[in-house]
Amino acid sequence: MAPSCFQILTVGDDGPTALAGKVRTREVSRRHDAGNLLRTGNPSQSYAWLTCFTMATSDSRELSDETERWWRRNMLINAVVDTGFGFGLSLLAVGTIIAVFLKRLGASNTIVGLAPALSMVCMAIAQLPVTHLTRNLREKKKVFVALHLAAYLPWLIVGVLTLEWAKPHPYRMIVALLGLMAVWSLFLGTSPPLWGQLLPRLFPDRKRGVALGIIILAQGGAGVAAGLFASYVLAHKPFPVNFATLFLAAGVVMVLTRSLHLFSHESVPTEPPKTPTKSLWHVAHGLWASDRRLRRFVLARYIYESGGAVGKFFAIYALAKFDLADQAAGHFALAASLGMGLIAPWLGRLGDRRGYRRVMGWAMVVTLCATCLALVAPHTQMMYVVFMLAGVAGAADGVAYVNLLVEMGNEKTRGYYIALGFAAMAPLRLAAPLFWGAMSDRLTSEIGNPAQGLAVIFLWGLVFQALGWLALVSTVDDPRRPRRRVFHWHRGMGWPKFH
Repeated sequence: MAPSCFQILTVGDDGPTALAGKVRTREVSRRHDAGNLLRTGNPSQSYAWLTCFTMATSDSRELSDETERWWRRNMLINAVVDTGFGFGLSLLAVGTIIAVFLKRLGASNTIVGLAPALSMVCMAIAQLPVTHLTRNLREKKKVFVALHLAAYLPWLIVGVLTLEWAKPHPYRMIVALLGLMAVWSLFLGTSPPLWGQLLPRLFPDRKRGVALGIIILAQGGAGVAAGLFASYVLAHKPFPVNFATLFLAAGVVMVLTRSLHLFSHESVPTEPPKTPTKSLWHVAHGLWASDRRLRRFVLARYIYESGGAVGKFFAIYALAKFDLADQAAGHFALAASLGMGLIAPWLGRLGDRRGYRRVMGWAMVVTLCATCLALVAPHTQMMYVVFMLAGVAGAADGVAYVNLLVEMGNEKTRGYYIALGFAAMAPLRLAAPLFWGAMSDRLTSEIGNPAQGLAVIFLWGLVFQALGWLALVSTVDDPRRPRRRVFHWHRGMGWPKFH
């Protein structure tokens, strides 16, 4: 019995083939593969493959022509939207503004580590269910905007509560902040799968990296403005009015700008592919079991992010080592946004031309450099370089992570890939910051110096970061260049062959 179109298009030795998204650039090789199937394979399977290929090619060409007409307008609108998003996100930076706010409330390093961990886990919880529920929606844009607006409202509540509770009831404020951050992250976490499905409908394949680079550049520019604003507010307004002002400003700006996303043009297929009616577990488990590349990718990320989580404590480390005031958090956020904005367009172009796995590899290397510099920083100015490098690494990871997952899937499965990519990382993203925070608290109590306790966990973080980079470049191939890695291992031999 011949396999179904769904099986043929989504299952293979190295996982699903992103056929609909890449058919323009790889049509010749696909026809060659089809010819091989006709000569050597089962005739019924070859016929099914060619039928699905013809349908996908036709639909892909129509979508490609439409996105080619509208991508500049979409890029401009998204740049404006993400200017507001970048401004608000910099005012709510977990590693700088939120970390300093929690320390002012009397929280320990374990609680400071809980904030990003809770945020990451809540972002991952809803992704697979939302992907499954919205898989056959004809238009994704309106749902995407509605979920974003729901995510921003908790920060307006946080701003009001900060004025009321921060001084008289600090521990109550800590609980309220963490709870509302969980709500914010839960709604915000629904956006990556939808965004991954929207990307091919907003931008052509060979323009996607450049468009994202420009959008991240706008985010970075807004982040610089947010850093200056935060520094001024933290320095000139008393506690807790200063932090309340930042939270309220972030919520208002993000709500107003996100609404503009409705004016972008979503290129909807004439007949959007219908995913077979199967349970969420059946679909997710099938993709995970069939795609070796996805499993290797998640393993490499597990190793890398085990060490990368120490970056959440850079601001606390700088404040402890150099005895800085609260407004330094705004300066650090500014430096990170500057690094993110300056490099993002180049990273997008590099990803379009050379593949996004290479961009992710560079992100890991830059994170290594930032951690090394933090360890040896002799003065405050060097910490600004650390945060600039952290911003560069964040921009590279932001460009590469979603795009790699998008390119592993096709029109029907890319939402599941993005959700799986985030959901699989949730346990580590909960555990790693908590572990490093608890370890730094214990070391601080033993050593008596908070900066030295954090320096020890930075050293361990370096080890995991280096191992994660090695796992990525040696085991994970780029979807655009299947089976090509920095080196691969010959069967029966222990010596690597370099590419």
